[in-house]
Amino acid sequence: MAKAFWGASLVAVGLAGCAYREPPAHPPIWSVGYGVPFDSMVSCLASSPSGPFTVSTPAIGQGGIVRIPVTSASAPPGTSQFVVYRLPLDGSQVNWRRPRDANGFESLDADARTRANECGNNDFRAM
Repeated sequence: MAKAFWGASLVAVGLAGCAYREPPAHPPIWSVGYGVPFDSMVSCLASSPSGPFTVSTPAIGQGGIVRIPVTSASAPPGTSQFVVYRLPLDGSQVNWRRPRDANGFESLDADARTRANECGNNDFRAM
C-alpha cells in the first residue's frame, strides 16, 4: 500500500513538473533592421542625443548583445532601452523595450524610433 502511495505521488509530481511552462517574454515595442555596421549603430545610439531623453553607458550582454538604457522625464530611470543585435552581412537590429504597463510613452517611442532611424541612415532592412 505504501509503495502504491509513493509511486502515485512521484508520478503526480513528475507530471506537474512537466506541465510548467515559462511565460513568454514581452516582445519589443518596435524592432527594425538597419544596413549599418553593429559598432557604428551602437556608437551612434550611445552618443548624447539632442532631444527629450538621455542615454546611459551601454551594457554588453551575452552573445554580444548591447543594451543602451534611456532616461526620460516621462519614464522611470532604467526602464526603457535600445537593444542592439549584430545581423549577418554587416547589419544591425535595434529593438526598443520599455514597460508595457504604463501609458503616455508614445512620444518617447516615436523619439527613440527617430533616433534609431537617424543612426541607421534611414537604411532599413526587411525583418
